[in-house]
Amino acid sequence: AEVSSTMVKGLIGPRGWEGVIRQYLPEPVYRKMLSMYSEQ
Repeated sequence: AEVSSTMVKGLIGPRGWEGVIRQYLPEPVYRKMLSMYSEQ
């Protein structure tokens, strides 16, 4: 099944989002999303 970028972006924010989006993204994309959206 295909997953849209809009759906993945909608998962960002609630507690635990990092683990949820991990299953939908290739490793390089996942790392980039973490660097862009994780609280530092």
